[in-house]
Formats: sequence, structure tokens, C-alpha cells
Amino acid sequence: MVTISLVAILVSLALPAMRDYLLNQRIKTASFDLITTLTYARSEAIKRNTDIDILAKSEDWKNGWQVKAGVTVLRDHPAPKDLSFTAAETTVTYGKDGRLVAAVGNITIDVSPSDPDVSPRCISIDLSGRPNSVKGACS
Repeated sequence: MVTISLVAILVSLALPAMRDYLLNQRIKTASFDLITTLTYARSEAIKRNTDIDILAKSEDWKNGWQVKAGVTVLRDHPAPKDLSFTAAETTVTYGKDGRLVAAVGNITIDVSPSDPDVSPRCISIDLSGRPNSVKGACS
């Protein structure tokens, strides 16, 4: 009985930390999946010498995204679970030189969980087209 009680106490102490850890990993994974997609699209734009679009499905990044060359879908990414994305743009277009097309400034996308205690991640794309991810909200 004592052993079972000790195990129950240890599990109850470790469970909240494990939950936060798993949420942080989910945010990192979704962020890096999006960065991988952006890097792929940039590379394809240069390789194919044409514009490549990354489109948020149903006008929201939380529904997943697609990489398109014209009407051809090159890559399709499913919706990440239990995360929200905040961005002004629902389409990112890379030109044949690998730079962003029609961008006035850097494009930013916030990836955040439903739990406010877990830090969000900020994905930013500079005008040269290079994506970057940092811990914390976009400012």
C-alpha cells in the first residue's frame, strides 16, 4: 500500500509538468513543420523559376496549409491539433528569385496553444524569404 501511495503521489506531481512539456513539443513541431514548408516552397520557386504559393486552408492556418505551383498542389499539410495560428496573411508567395512577392514588411505567424500558461512561438519571414522561429509571441 505504501508503494502504491508513493507512486500515486509522484505521478500526481509529474503530470502537470509532463502536460506542459507535451504542449511545448506540439508547438515546436507545428512551427518547424511550417518552417520546413516555407523552406521547401522557397527552394521550389527557385528550382522551377516560377512563383510558389503557401496557402492556409479555408483561410486559416489552423486548418493546415498547401504548397501550390499555379493550380498544382505540391505539398499538403494536415491541421495541427489544438493549436491556433494568428497571422495577417493567409497566403505567402515566393517569387522565382526566392524572395517574398508583394510583401511590405516581414510576415509573422503566431503559433499558440489553448493554454495561456504555455509560451507561443513566433514564425517570421524576412523580405529575402528566410523563415525563422523564436519562442514567444510576435510583437
